[in-house]
Parts: sequence; structure tokens; C-alpha cells
Amino acid sequence: MPRVDSISKWGAYGYADAVVDGKKYRRDLIFLPDGTVKIRPGGHGWWGDHNFKGEELDELKKAGAERAIIGVGMNSNPKAKVSDEVRSHAREIGLDLLVIPSPEAVEKWNELSRDDKKLAAIIHITC
Repeated sequence: MPRVDSISKWGAYGYADAVVDGKKYRRDLIFLPDGTVKIRPGGHGWWGDHNFKGEELDELKKAGAERAIIGVGMNSNPKAKVSDEVRSHAREIGLDLLVIPSPEAVEKWNELSRDDKKLAAIIHITC
């Protein structure tokens, strides 16, 4: 799995496109606190999953995250959602969530990730 120090190493990003350390991705991405970048499973073809799951948050927590940025999509009216059940699960496992559109999520990651070694992110790169 590729590793990055922060999303600031993205080249371009946009609808269904993300470039991290020169490698192009067409799927949603997961960024773990240690810098590991993973393709988010689920969805259909290159369309990412529109529903975030408690198991995904468990993975972030297991990796050492205390805070997570969830990018819910590239459009001004994102289609991906974080349900009340998933938000409740985050509180139960002690994971603070920031749920915002994906372009804002990338910017927030750039702002916080260098100094916050307990931060993770899931970025939905379509709708």
C-alpha cells in the first residue's frame, strides 16, 4: 500500500480522480494515521460506496485514529451519507468525526495531518 505524509502530496483531484504520490486512483481512499493509503472497498465499478459503515470506523480506530475526516463527495450536494447509527458508533468507540464535502475534507486534511498523528480520513471521490 502506498504511504504519504499528507494529502498535500495529491497532484490533482476531482470527480473520480485522485493522484497521490504520482499514482492515479479512481476509487475512494482511506488515509490511516501512519500515512498508509488504501483503496476503500465497496461500491460498483469505480463508483464508491455511498454509505459509510461502522466497520470502516473500527478500522480507523484500530489503526490509532482518535479523529477522522469523512469526505462525503465532490458535488455541492454530496450523495454519500453518514447515518445517525454510524455517528453513534463513532461516539461509542471514541472517534471524533468531521463530515464535510470531499474538497473541503482534502483541505482540512492538508491543514491538520502534519501535526495530528491521530487523524485518519475516508474520502469519497465521486458524487
